[in-house]
Amino acid sequence: MTHQLYNSFATRKLAWRDGPWQEEPDKRVWTDPATGLVCMHRRCADGGYLCGYVGIEAGHPLFGFEHDAIPAALGITAHRGLDESGLCEHGEEAEAMCHVPAAGKPDRVWWLGFKCDQDGDHLPSRRPSAREVRGDSYRGVDYVAAECAKLASRLAALDKPAALPAPSGTASLPVTAERVTA
Repeated sequence: MTHQLYNSFATRKLAWRDGPWQEEPDKRVWTDPATGLVCMHRRCADGGYLCGYVGIEAGHPLFGFEHDAIPAALGITAHRGLDESGLCEHGEEAEAMCHVPAAGKPDRVWWLGFKCDQDGDHLPSRRPSAREVRGDSYRGVDYVAAECAKLASRLAALDKPAALPAPSGTASLPVTAERVTA
């Protein structure tokens, strides 16, 4: 798969301060070379920060699991934890959580992702704040790609459903096949 690059925030970025985000693609989709899993970063409109995602196909033991239902013992995490999960979103391709699949790959994948808007993360579209005085860092495309590679590696290591411990706690259970197909 070649990289799919999108730059849909050019006009919005004019109002932001100078920084590496000015030259970065706002969305990029690629295949992780070590695992073959599809990865994506996209910029979020509510702060200009990046989010990272890894897509897993039907048949993967975590396909359909809500991000907060994945057992912590599996160590499936990135950045400061998983924040998002779901199928491709409908909407403008340049900004939505979706992809154009490579030849022979399914377009229906379950995305697991993280946001770089946590404590310690700099948000490009916001004015400097007390957070920045504390030393917040901007998490750019290289950082997000490295975190996606780590997440892809962890997800690829789970190749058998038997590797999953039974769900516990109050987190939501895996999404049923009926819900996923909606």
